[in-house]
Amino acid sequence: MALTNGYQANGNGALHYPIGNGRADVIGDSDRAALELLRYWNLLWRRRWLLGGIVLAVTLAVGLVTRFYCRKWYRAEAVITPLGPGEEADSGLSDSPFEGVAGISALLGIGAAGDNVVAAERFVAIMESYDFDIDLIQRHNLVPLLTQKQAFSGSPEAPTPWRLHLQLNSRFNSEYDYRTGNLTLYFMDPDRVTAQRILAYYLERLRDRLRNEAVREASTASQSLAEEVAKTPDALLQNQLYELMARQIQREKLAQVQADFAFKIVEPPVVPDHYYAPVARTRAALSGFIVMLLLTAWAIVDEWLRAANASLAALTNGHGVTRPLVMASGEGNGRGEDRPVVAANIDKSTTGSGGSVNGHEAAS
Repeated sequence: MALTNGYQANGNGALHYPIGNGRADVIGDSDRAALELLRYWNLLWRRRWLLGGIVLAVTLAVGLVTRFYCRKWYRAEAVITPLGPGEEADSGLSDSPFEGVAGISALLGIGAAGDNVVAAERFVAIMESYDFDIDLIQRHNLVPLLTQKQAFSGSPEAPTPWRLHLQLNSRFNSEYDYRTGNLTLYFMDPDRVTAQRILAYYLERLRDRLRNEAVREASTASQSLAEEVAKTPDALLQNQLYELMARQIQREKLAQVQADFAFKIVEPPVVPDHYYAPVARTRAALSGFIVMLLLTAWAIVDEWLRAANASLAALTNGHGVTRPLVMASGEGNGRGEDRPVVAANIDKSTTGSGGSVNGHEAAS
């Protein structure tokens, strides 16, 4: 191959050049990748003021719009302590034959944590269920509240029960503290008073549902025991069945009159002064980061397309393709321009099968 300026090409097409002591060094694939990375870095560095200005403008704009124009959401919170079976034994609500042992275990803290976890998971499952949400919506007429945004946008479609359930459930959240055994409930709404009121509805409806289930179970059990007493001729067995039936009746009456049934309210629903969402700083920072990634990708792709179009045009015209491998940042000709340090020139007209490779250092 014809070689110029002291550069040579090896068998696999890689460039190598003399380094002063007569030996030749080769620009391998890793060196080429490093040079290309440096070239793109210099490209971004030259445009740093433009990219930084756009990112800063977008970040400030998103932050200001979020702070002053976006819809604010307030979050009401309430703290309750679920009562496990061991804690209900002290009130006479447990029908277990080991209720005395359960009460002592709860007093000593043995097994009470596990019972509270199970009760808390059951409470959350009930409050997030479809039946609970629909009953809450119908009882307190929450349809206008959940469809306020659709009415404002002029949507003529009537909301389905499933959509109402999803909208109400999306505003509700819960968190269980394994250290204290407390269950924290949250509900969000653009109005502070409404958020506090609906969360109170949640607690009231949850207690009513648990109370009704306990009364229904105790009533069914007492009726079944009464039927068994009528069928049993054994007097001793009848006495034992009467004791169980009396316990179920006591459980039913206590469930109806007990104020702190199933759980205790540690903190009633309350709403902090500051709104919960959206967070202007987080949204602005995320928007700025996304815009920076998009601008960086645009600059790199634009440079790559320009180089590809120039190479294609040169090959189409039958001329050599000259492409700088790296631009030395800050080493210009006094006019702020960067000059190429190493360049490769591929000339199709002077090669037989593989072409010749000419390397040169551009004049500044």
